[in-house]
Amino acid sequence: KVNEPPVSKEVTLPWIVKDLVDFTEDQKAARAESDKKIDERVGSFLRMESSSGSESMLFGLLGFDGRLQLPSLWSSSIIRKVKGFQAFFDSFALRDTVGSWTALKYAGGNLLDLDSPLTRMKEQRDIPSHVFYLEEAQTYPTWVKYEKLHAPDGTELKGVRGIATIYLDTFSPSTGEDEVVEEFSRTLETLNAQGVNDIIIDMINNGGGSLSLGMRLAQLLSNEKVVMPQIQFRLSESWLDQFEAATKNGFDSEKEIARRTYETLIGQTKQQQRLSSPFYADILVPTQIQPHSELTTKFNVVLLVNEMCASMCDIFTAILKDNQLATVVGSKTMGAGGNVTSHYQAPNSHLDINQTESLILRADGSYIENNGIEPDVSIEVNQFSDSKYSEVWDRAVELLTEVKP
Repeated sequence: KVNEPPVSKEVTLPWIVKDLVDFTEDQKAARAESDKKIDERVGSFLRMESSSGSESMLFGLLGFDGRLQLPSLWSSSIIRKVKGFQAFFDSFALRDTVGSWTALKYAGGNLLDLDSPLTRMKEQRDIPSHVFYLEEAQTYPTWVKYEKLHAPDGTELKGVRGIATIYLDTFSPSTGEDEVVEEFSRTLETLNAQGVNDIIIDMINNGGGSLSLGMRLAQLLSNEKVVMPQIQFRLSESWLDQFEAATKNGFDSEKEIARRTYETLIGQTKQQQRLSSPFYADILVPTQIQPHSELTTKFNVVLLVNEMCASMCDIFTAILKDNQLATVVGSKTMGAGGNVTSHYQAPNSHLDINQTESLILRADGSYIENNGIEPDVSIEVNQFSDSKYSEVWDRAVELLTEVKP
């Protein structure tokens, strides 16, 4: 009642202490029971065999764009049974034209995304006419268009300049990391050989992904050593276990770097620190970040970003900006945490508990987390989603084709 003092009540909750091994087994049993119930409810509805019997399709609901969509709750147990499907879910990236998960086709034991990267790019971006595509660029589709030059006052000048656009929409592609790096390297070398040294890298709505892949791709843009950001590790068993394991695998130089890092982390753990001292992030892949010596000239790069650029997209943007390798155009990136680790999953709701296990520091010592990266040229990118961000691309072209006196 109004003006009456609040009543305090004490409640005692039961507290169960259980061995971790027993608890894990209980979780497995509960999850298996949950999967069984879901299968009984929707298994026959979601899986339908083709008349030939050679393949099956996972059917779901129609999204607002008219495509088949997978209902995330109903099909959760079936999804886990299909090899590779969970990896697709874990590498989620925003799709401009899709309301939820896009249906995948399961044929002959392989999962194939119904949309290739090139198809996705053509659906989600307004591609100008009279462009040519680079055949080697499969993971990150790349096309070149020749644009007229202009003076700072807008006066058209004689001559044209070839500008390449690379659609880099994720750092968690389905292709293996080494293959992606090799392909990206060939793409850049082809552009370099053709005299196309002006590049627009479109990362609008890139949700992030692999830290090692992002660092390796950033280094490929330069024939000089790129300075990577620093990383502070959460002093937990997960990082200690990783570095301890690294002391036993790889080249001797890699094992020695891992040993020194492990000993440092152990010492800081004993001092009851929660975060380690900063290390350069390429300590995680010490032999894989090398200058791209095959490049003969420096690229002029414009990077397109927006507030949906998260995690590795944040970090990639910071690397290129802090090393003066790119002009960043768009809106401030999200500033999401890097190295998010999934620890547990509730057996019935399938709710994951995720925790950021590291923090990333830029060259000036500021954290990327919760701060994001400010663009050099600010544009409210989300205002142009209906036109597939063509105005943002136009602004990048203007910057690259301006001839200063």
